[in-house]
Amino acid sequence: MSDLSGHSSTDPDDTTLGSRGAVGYQSDWQDDGADYTETKAFFRTSEFWFIILGIVAVLLTAYSEGQDSITRDDGWRYATLLTVAYAISRGLAKAGTKEPTD
Repeated sequence: MSDLSGHSSTDPDDTTLGSRGAVGYQSDWQDDGADYTETKAFFRTSEFWFIILGIVAVLLTAYSEGQDSITRDDGWRYATLLTVAYAISRGLAKAGTKEPTD
């Protein structure tokens, strides 16, 4: 097949599309053989443990009997916001990073 420059290719992995132009070589599409996971497992991150600690602290404060405590409704609201913030941060972390598998 020929690419845009008019050169012909005898490479069996050539994936150009004739008159539509060069698309690339199949070898460019193949994985390099390295095994990767996107990110660490959730329980191996410090942010997971800080979120758990924060949720427990908020709920303990909400259920304490002191006068300067937050209400139980507010406690659950804040715990939910912490959980949503953690879920969003994990989604962003998984968006483009890789870690080699063990």
